Parts: sequence; structure tokens; C-alpha cells
Amino acid sequence: MLAQAAYTRNRPRSYLYTGMQKKRNTLPVFLAGFAGAVFFLWMKVTLYDKLEYEHDVFSVLQLSRDFLRGKPLLYENAYGYDGRLHNYYLVPFYSVFTVFFGGKGLFVAGFAAMVWALVLAARIFPRLPVWKGLLFVLFFFSPAAFYLWDNYRFGWHPETLFYPLSVVFVSAHVLRYRTSAWISGACILLTREDGVLLLWSLYMLYLAAAYPGPLRQTIKKRGMYTSAAAGVFMAGMAWLYFMSGMQSRTGETARRFLQAYSRPVLLQYLGACFGYWALWCLPVLLAAWLSARRFSFIAWSLAGLLPLLAVNLYSGAYYFPDPTYGINWAPRLAGTYGYITAALWLSLVYGRQTGRGNAYGPLFLLAGVLVCYLQYDGLKRLPYYYRYSVPDRIHLALFRHSPVEKDLQTLERLRRLAERIPSGYPVRMDRHLFALFDRTDYIWPERGRNPWRTPRLVITARDTENAEPMPHAFEPLGRIGRYEIWADPENKDIRKFLED
Repeated sequence: MLAQAAYTRNRPRSYLYTGMQKKRNTLPVFLAGFAGAVFFLWMKVTLYDKLEYEHDVFSVLQLSRDFLRGKPLLYENAYGYDGRLHNYYLVPFYSVFTVFFGGKGLFVAGFAAMVWALVLAARIFPRLPVWKGLLFVLFFFSPAAFYLWDNYRFGWHPETLFYPLSVVFVSAHVLRYRTSAWISGACILLTREDGVLLLWSLYMLYLAAAYPGPLRQTIKKRGMYTSAAAGVFMAGMAWLYFMSGMQSRTGETARRFLQAYSRPVLLQYLGACFGYWALWCLPVLLAAWLSARRFSFIAWSLAGLLPLLAVNLYSGAYYFPDPTYGINWAPRLAGTYGYITAALWLSLVYGRQTGRGNAYGPLFLLAGVLVCYLQYDGLKRLPYYYRYSVPDRIHLALFRHSPVEKDLQTLERLRRLAERIPSGYPVRMDRHLFALFDRTDYIWPERGRNPWRTPRLVITARDTENAEPMPHAFEPLGRIGRYEIWADPENKDIRKFLED
């Protein structure tokens, strides 16, 4: 009897394992989520083809595959050796996708993570009321999720995977799928130096939901995990400090912040950051608390959220007082929104079950739709250098032409040129052309970049008044629309590339 009582006290607080609930047909819920993932992938691929991205997505693409072309690990042509800036040790594993799909392979990797999360969640759906599955899918593909997935202008950051992997990690623990838990945990850990903090927060959140107990007792039990996570985080920061030649961004951030600091500016900055963060994220977190209805879960969810916000706030201070790259910037929001979505999912799985709560399911869904509208409206009001609108992005994907697409003949000739140039060939070009030539070893046109090799071909619609100097011995050898083609006339390969 005592042994049985002890087992009952220590097992997870989920009725998933009681076998007493009737299984429900939740295939439509899964299909709705899968349709959302397909839509997200289609949007990214379409916007990529329309040359909407021209920034960090191409740095990440080179980090993912160029070590296979003879460059050092974590080297790309914009910032040089990125191991000085971040611990992006998961990125080379993207090569499984990017070698075959180019830049779109990054989106395929993100799509695979989303489907992974949905497949695990689908194993849980049948034991839950249908409205809970629908509410999870609604927030998993909410306007805020669309915003961080789109990653306006920049296209992609490694941290984008924090969002779906957070749900994978907690779902794997709910289901006791050790392989998925370990693999997703390793992916989160290796994504960036602060991945260990997200990993710790998610695991503490799962323990608080599955093994509730007095707060004081749980703090004692989980001290070991906290110490281990802090140790790994400090080791990662020390490694960055060493790899950067004792000149990491940590110290530079403090210097730049203090240089621009004043009390009114700081208050304005914090208001801009947290005001919109609260509009997008706080209602989802409140929904998680209302569903869980346990003080220990609320306390641990806050304890896990604080270090994530603190790290993102400090990272964003590198650009202080500009809030554009603060806690609401898409790659920073990916971790916190992923954590909050995971909190909601755990609360739906482990929250106290009542018949009345199920009767109010349609009201919960209606409230979820209202929160999504608030997110959508808040995105349009961002007081930064753009006004983000989900419908506008969809309209762009469906109807807008790229900078070169307006001249279809020019676009077609550029595509044929890109097909003739061998993979890995060093080409300097205007940044908005990178998506067309993503098979090449593309080189940023701006001065001060760090190409591994000097360009052998230049494609540019340059402004003659502010033109960057051409490499020695380069001459104009042709023109495609408004784009000039420059190369060394002694290079015999160029003549073959230019044959149209």
C-alpha cells in the first residue's frame, strides 16, 4: 500500500497515462496544424524567390555549408569567422538541407522542426478535449509566430529554431520519448550560447507541470539543474571571450549602452520594448496560468522567463537606444515566444480538468482569436523603421514583383547566368541578387567585409557616384538590363558564362 501511494505521488500529473479518458479523433486538428506549417514554408520560399531577403540568411547559409568548400568552420564572407560572435555549432548540421536546397534549405529545416513538434503534439491530442488542440495550433501559428518566422528583411537566424524546438522538447518529455528529448535538447543547446538557458527554463517548466509540489521543496530539488545550467552558460561565454581574442561583444555592449545612456532615453526604450512584448506574449502566458491554476507552475514559469528576457535585453542593448533589435526583434522573440507557447501547451496537458472547463471550450477559442487579433494589430503599430503587417506580407508573396522581376527578360537572363556559374565560384554582387546566385561563393559589395577569396566576377547596378572600386584589371564585359558584368578579360571562363 505504501509503495503504491509513493508511486502515485511521484508519477507525472497527467491523465495521459491513466487510460480512463476516451480517445478523440483529432486528425482534423493535426491537419490544420500541418496546413499552417506548409503555409509558413510556402511564404518563406516565395518571399525568398522574390528577393525579399538580403541580410543574415545568406550569412547563415554560408556558415552551414561552406566548410564543405574548404573554408574554416563557422566562416562566412560578411563577418569572417563567426565563432568570435556566437556559438552557432548547430548551423553546420543544416548542410543536410542547404547542400541540396540552397538558402531554402534553412526554411526546410525549420519546417521539419515544426512538423516534428506537430507529430509529437498529435500523440497527445487524442487524450485532450478538441478545443485544447485547436487552441495550441492557433497560438503555434499566430501572427506573432508568423512575424518571427518571416524575420523581415533578415530572413533567417539560427535562433528561429528555438520556437518549434521548445514545443518538441516539452512534448517529448510528456510522452517520455527519450530520443526526441535528447536530440531536441542538444539542438537547443548548440544553437547559440544562450540555448542552455532556454533548455533549463523548459525543463523546469515541465517538472513544475508534471511533478507539482510545494515551491520551497521544488527549489531545493532543482538546485542541481540550475547550477549546471549556469555553469554551462558561463563556460560558453568564456569560450566566446577566448575565441574573440578577449574582445567579445559582452564588454562592447556595456560600453555602447553607457555611452548612449540617459534616464529618459532608457525609460522610452524600455517602454517601446516591453509594451509591445506584453501585447504579443503576456496574454498567451496568462492563458497558460489560467489553464494550469497552480501557484508553483506560475512561479516556475516566471523564473524560467526572467533569464531569457534578461539575456535578450542585454543583447539588444548593443544597439541601444534603437529598440528595433531589442527583445521584439524576430530572432530574440523566437526563444521567449517558444517558451511561452510551450508553457501554454504544458498547462493544457497537465492543467486541472473540469467538465465546466470543457463546456467553456468555445469561449477559450474565441479569446484565443481575440489575442491573435491583438498581436496582428500590435505588429502594425511597431514604432520602428517598418510597419509590419501579416496580410501585407501575404500580398507581397502573391502579387508583388521583386526589384528585377519587373523586367522579366532581365530576370530570366540573370537566372540563366546563375545556372552557368559553377557552385562555389567567387562572385561579388548587389545583395538583393544573393537569392538568385546562392549556389556561388557570393561576396558582399560593402567595404570592410571579409571574403575568403577575391571575386572573379562582379555583377552590379552600381551608382557611379558612390561606386565601390573594382578589383584590379577588371573591365566591363557585358550588361544584363541595368546590371553591369565586370571581370578580368583574361579570364576565359567568364566568356562562357556570358554566352546567352
